[in-house]
Amino acid sequence: MLIDDIDFAALYQQQLRLAKRTEKSPEYWDGRAQEMSAICASPQSPYLQQLLAKIDFTGASTLLDVGCGPGTVCLNAASRLEQVYGIDYSSGMLEAAAQKAKVMGVNNVTLLQRAWEECWDELPVCDIAVASRSTLVGDLRDAMFKLNQQARLRIYTTHTVTGRFGDPQPGEEEKPELPNYIYAVNVLYQMGIQARVDFIRHPAARDWALVSWDRVSLT
Repeated sequence: MLIDDIDFAALYQQQLRLAKRTEKSPEYWDGRAQEMSAICASPQSPYLQQLLAKIDFTGASTLLDVGCGPGTVCLNAASRLEQVYGIDYSSGMLEAAAQKAKVMGVNNVTLLQRAWEECWDELPVCDIAVASRSTLVGDLRDAMFKLNQQARLRIYTTHTVTGRFGDPQPGEEEKPELPNYIYAVNVLYQMGIQARVDFIRHPAARDWALVSWDRVSLT
């Protein structure tokens, strides 16, 4: 079998099933919103600092933050842009983001409740689209397609380097890992997109892969 014979989008979904991934409900994230607002949306976050440093804002005036959580990316990028948008399927996360925006004095942000699987036709097309730590979705190809279509210039996504969150629990040693960033790179390749890969390193926490590309015309 050659690499082009492999359907990486289907293989990604197969690995999700084998890893027995449990999809978290909006209510689960509602309950974690305040905790994540204090930790993840902090400008001092090493992850966030590295991510923002790697985003090319040249020629951009708008940004869409997909799976924005408590506004981690959109609020901290707002000072560099005319308008930023954040979408999430958790109303609690959006409320935390709105509270954070007031504290930070950010008044150029629009927050909308929307899931990956919903129709995005009414969302604004922005210069930059970002999906930060929100890409473990049911249909990776569809997600990458949507991100590409929502951006005029560039797209940035982050994915786990390894498919395991923390050390395996007893009895889980043989359990397949969740899909990692390699799937995103290969799904994009099979869509006709040549992505760039970089890494966000953290000595005391997990590393993340940054997969980015310039917007291309897709049908």
